[in-house]
Amino acid sequence: MATYRRSITPGATYFFTVNTHLRQPVLTNEPFYQALKRAIRRVGEPA
Repeated sequence: MATYRRSITPGATYFFTVNTHLRQPVLTNEPFYQALKRAIRRVGEPA
């Protein structure tokens, strides 16, 4: 299982870049875009 480094700074703003396999434009499709948004929100929720 991967161990992710996470910075925990209340109120901080983060920037990250996402690339898909072979840079396919799958995140322009609404269901995939919404799934990514949900995943980001879930990771940001307190444990």
